[in-house]
Amino acid sequence: MGTSSTYAALVYFSAYNTKEYGKTVSVNQFQVKEVRWNPKLGGQNMEMRLVEYFADEFNNQVGNGVDVRKFPKAMAKLKKQVKRTKEILSANTMASISVESLYDDRDFRSTITREKFEELCGDLWEQSLIPVKKVLSHSGLKLDEIYAIELIGGATRVPKLQAKLQDFLGRKELDKHIDADEAIVLGAALHAANLSDGIKLNRKLGMIDGSSYGFSIELDGVGLANNESTKQLLIPRLKKLPSKMRSLKHDKDFEVSLYYENGDMLPPGISSDKFLQFAVSGLTDASEKYSSRNLSSPIKATLHFSLSRSGILSLTKADAVVEISEWVEVPKKNLTVGNSTDVTPNVTVEAARGSSSEAGAENLNVDGDTSSTSNSNEVEQNAVDTGTEKKLKKRTFRVPLKVVEKAFGLGVSLSGESLSEAKLRLNALDKKDAERRRTAELKNNLESYIYATREKVCQKKQAYIVK
Repeated sequence: MGTSSTYAALVYFSAYNTKEYGKTVSVNQFQVKEVRWNPKLGGQNMEMRLVEYFADEFNNQVGNGVDVRKFPKAMAKLKKQVKRTKEILSANTMASISVESLYDDRDFRSTITREKFEELCGDLWEQSLIPVKKVLSHSGLKLDEIYAIELIGGATRVPKLQAKLQDFLGRKELDKHIDADEAIVLGAALHAANLSDGIKLNRKLGMIDGSSYGFSIELDGVGLANNESTKQLLIPRLKKLPSKMRSLKHDKDFEVSLYYENGDMLPPGISSDKFLQFAVSGLTDASEKYSSRNLSSPIKATLHFSLSRSGILSLTKADAVVEISEWVEVPKKNLTVGNSTDVTPNVTVEAARGSSSEAGAENLNVDGDTSSTSNSNEVEQNAVDTGTEKKLKKRTFRVPLKVVEKAFGLGVSLSGESLSEAKLRLNALDKKDAERRRTAELKNNLESYIYATREKVCQKKQAYIVK
């Protein structure tokens, strides 16, 4: 559990043997079997419960209808101290909070117990178990089949959250072999080092990961079959497929739409399961060009998809496959009459010599085989060309198709008007930053002038007193 999200992953550890520099070594590896998450639940939710609690308490202390929530600067101060208070409650049963000049030169001081904090976040504890329950239900594993439970993320240090996990998993203690705050950063660095060719690890670690989302494909065009135009699964969830190819028999231009497999499991900030659309053109022209030829099979359109290591799916290229049957003239070969009659006499002579004993019979077989082999080579060398003949051969052509991409949702490029507005905002922020820096510089110069003038005045007074 991190600041803003909660993840539960099922990982399978194993080992395999490989050869390095001629030696057999054992390499450890892990494979991600299942992942479930809640993108709206994290340590920040607990902090906001405390912020609301202390904001109400401060409003009651001040009175006169004052609401500290209306003042962003005051709320920023309160949130900063609340985070520190939450960390103290993870190690102590009571914590205090102190904010100087929170609003209108009024200081705020209060205390809270761990019991009260757990009461304020009562519904969050059950929500934190939902990803774990989903992982177990979709994987089909039982609790006694899990070897270790590792906690990752700063929010997992909350004692009540650990107690809930212990009760649900039926364990007295949870595994804490890695640093909860540094685990994500170190894991990302290790994964990058494994992928890099310029970094060499002292000990190799295998990683098998898959996409967190499944992808479906839908085709739209004139003359498509019913089974082609309906939405179909392209890449299953958590299936490691660096590339995927799909073929269809069609001779007209069409459109390709890509969807997330499950509309209920979408990335944060995405509201629609459709995220990409491609217009594939050039197939109609290719069909008209090769329609007069002798086609051995209908024209096929081949789509090449690629799934990157980051789980990004894209259509890399598309081409039309055309198979043509043609009659091709090839030379004919025939044997000469003289070479065909030279084989028998050699075998007959060897047979007459070897009819007296069994040893001679053995010599017959060996010599006969040798003679046959040598004569067959001579036959091939003395073959003559007697003309040409026609044979039916197939030829395959691949015609590149044009692909135009159209993105949806967050992937859409900014329009000219939106881009101009963004530039104006950036320019306004740059001007404010320049004014702030200029104001700070002038204040520093004024302060330096005041100190220098005061020092000169003091020196003159001191010299006058001495005189």
